[in-house]
Amino acid sequence: MARITDLPGEVIICIGNFLTKRDMVIIVRTCRLLHQSLTHLIWKDVTLQTGKLPLDVTRLQTNADSVQRLHNFGTIPPEYYRIIFPALCSLEIHFKGANPTRHAQGSALQEVNNTALIRLNPTIQNLTIHLANHNPSNAFWDVITATLRQPRSLRLTGVLDLLGRVPVNSFWNSCARFQEIACFGRDGLLSDLVPPMMFPGLDRITLGINTSYSDIDNTVVHLEWLKRCPSLTKMRWEMAESEFPIPQFAEALEQRTWRQLQDLCLTGVAESDEILSSVMRRLDPLVSLEIDAKTFGSQCFNWLRIRQFAGIRTLHLRECVRLTSLMVLEILHSCNQLEDLEAFHVAFSDLQANPQPWVCRRLKRLRLYFDNDTVNHNLFSPTVFWHLSQLERLEDLDVDEDFMWDYYSIDTTTATTTATTTTMPLRKVGPPLLWRLDSGLDQMTQSRNLRTVKVEKTFDSARPEDMEWILQHWPRLREFTGPERGAKGKPRSPEDPKTRRRWTQELLVKLSPLPKEIAMPL
Repeated sequence: MARITDLPGEVIICIGNFLTKRDMVIIVRTCRLLHQSLTHLIWKDVTLQTGKLPLDVTRLQTNADSVQRLHNFGTIPPEYYRIIFPALCSLEIHFKGANPTRHAQGSALQEVNNTALIRLNPTIQNLTIHLANHNPSNAFWDVITATLRQPRSLRLTGVLDLLGRVPVNSFWNSCARFQEIACFGRDGLLSDLVPPMMFPGLDRITLGINTSYSDIDNTVVHLEWLKRCPSLTKMRWEMAESEFPIPQFAEALEQRTWRQLQDLCLTGVAESDEILSSVMRRLDPLVSLEIDAKTFGSQCFNWLRIRQFAGIRTLHLRECVRLTSLMVLEILHSCNQLEDLEAFHVAFSDLQANPQPWVCRRLKRLRLYFDNDTVNHNLFSPTVFWHLSQLERLEDLDVDEDFMWDYYSIDTTTATTTATTTTMPLRKVGPPLLWRLDSGLDQMTQSRNLRTVKVEKTFDSARPEDMEWILQHWPRLREFTGPERGAKGKPRSPEDPKTRRRWTQELLVKLSPLPKEIAMPL
């Protein structure tokens, strides 16, 4: 009988890449060959944490050539920062923070140690710094600027008045070295200062800075930074509770400040449909667009149709609750390049009135709730499954209805941006999608590319034979998230792990001897 040790070394390493670190630690102790082949994989990702050092400095030094990702939590003994890691590409630093005062000294020591580590390892490309309100010195940023040979991404979290009121050119010089920057925190990332330089090499940027606690309107200053990045291909701007400077942003778009922009994400936008449409009508054609705006309505959608339908590939409008069912269907009937769609819902009555097939045959990911707004129980599920069966490239399907309960009925006839609420979910009348062969599930025989399916609270009537059919006809399926049943057969909350585990085990027993690792992983 052939053994795993008979396989070529490169095949054993390939298998090892799919194992957890815990499994590899056990396996390398079984024989010398596996120890030689897989030990370096254990050291690819190393975490050093105050009071929880799982390895001594000598062992880390011995295996330094294998370390590619290093995570430092808290204050680690200085000797760990004197090691050279020839293959290190990612470094994550967690500062204790300057507040309360007793942590200030520890943060200063961390900064000295991590500065020395960065100086010794110029191969670092991806740098993540959890500031916890710590304000690094000029020397820290200068080392990053001068040392790193090919920096790619810089991620900052816990930002709080990072620059104060004094220009810190060292920070901006460091930013100018990276291709991608992400900043998360609150208040004064930029204070009232504008960067003193351009950032022609910055390709992707994410700003998640909440300025609602500040006395000044910092989002305008954030926009000034964005305007100094003319080569941006991806922009993600999270408003949180901040005010979105729409007139200034629309003007920058009209001036074609970002000629290479392909991917835009705006979240937390609170302005009206009419005001937001001034941005939509100035957007150049994009590859990817994500909008989180409860007021996104007919005027925005009209410009979306005119400017984006022809070439858009990724479109996320899940939180746009004023996006009507007919609008979503128009997207499905018009966007033939679409590969990824997140939207609010499609009503069955609209599906019946518009029975033609969807043109988005390239769709790989769909997150959409199908709302049975009629009392017709016999046609709803077969109609939905027929439309889904036409999407032969579909890999990820999410028809979860849980999010619907977060919203209430919306009066779309009013001219204001306020919503009229009732106690009933949005347009829900008939039963949800029935995942049964006798309800049309067998139409999806060509959905062989499906990898993940999420059907929370829309799976109550499925039988073991229905699940068996799914597993046999969707060979690539790796994750199927179903409901949890409580007393009297009522679905339980998915947050209940005991219920999930019990329901999954019962299903696996019924489906035995089908492959359990495919059926429904926990």
